[in-house]
Amino acid sequence: MSQVAAGNADHRQDDASREPETPGPLPRGDRSRLLPERSRCKYFAIKTQCAEANAIARDLAARANDLREKIQSKTALRNNFLNGAHDGLSHSEREPYAVELEAEIRELVEARNRLEERTVAHAERRNVLAALDRRLTEFLASLSAAPAAAAPLDLKLSADKFDTELAKTRAQIRDLLERIAQVERAPHPSGVVKARARAKIEALAAHPNVRVAVEHGEDFRFPTIVEKTGAAIDVGGLLCWLLKDRLIAAVEREIDEVADDSRALDATTRKRMRTDLAAELFAAESREEAIISAAEAVGRTFDRRADGDVRAVLGLAAARP
Repeated sequence: MSQVAAGNADHRQDDASREPETPGPLPRGDRSRLLPERSRCKYFAIKTQCAEANAIARDLAARANDLREKIQSKTALRNNFLNGAHDGLSHSEREPYAVELEAEIRELVEARNRLEERTVAHAERRNVLAALDRRLTEFLASLSAAPAAAAPLDLKLSADKFDTELAKTRAQIRDLLERIAQVERAPHPSGVVKARARAKIEALAAHPNVRVAVEHGEDFRFPTIVEKTGAAIDVGGLLCWLLKDRLIAAVEREIDEVADDSRALDATTRKRMRTDLAAELFAAESREEAIISAAEAVGRTFDRRADGDVRAVLGLAAARP
């Protein structure tokens, strides 16, 4: 169980035992109607958790403000007593009343510190829920048809295995995300890059128009490009035409300097790896959600990740590649 989940257990046990509710008749045109029933219940359950997290945050802020005002009041009272504002006589910090006020202030400060720790822990959970809520809303807005429900996972886990299995699954998710990032970072084959460079130089090459001189006796014309200030000579095109072979050779030398064909992936391999890793990631995220849901069914609560696939969270089938 995450530290945030543990730190907020005091006010979240009721969340897990409460049945998710769909609040009243849905507004006309509500896109949540497109979701399968179980997915729609989970969607509203998460929105309810988000609303409750906001309410807890407001309560924590109000309590922090109350403690701040009490500390300020007690501190002012103690200072006035020591300075003799009430009777015109100065008093020692060792006098019983001053000692009593100091103890009250210290107790209030300790309570404020405990509240601040709880506020920081709760803010993390609240931010995750808010981000997940936004992504769920954006997902619904993007739907053009009813999504298919995923086949339920046959999750055979005893309650004492939730923590270890969730940690294992999340480690797998982190590993898959890193592998996907490595695919995205992998260089492209130098041969492919050179071919594209040659094609670009050849496409940019623009030779002068001498036909008007031969056929009409006019001056030949340099190739032009249209800019905001008007037509201008296409200098780059002229260079590509005039020095095409030298430019290609120079660019290929530059490519050889930075190429790393030992790690390179061609387009076909890159696409296949992306597809395979995405499928593995979705399966892992679906298992992650199944563990969280199974835990909630027996009164345990684990925080969801803000960047999880919303289809997995809602129990939907994966998008087609």
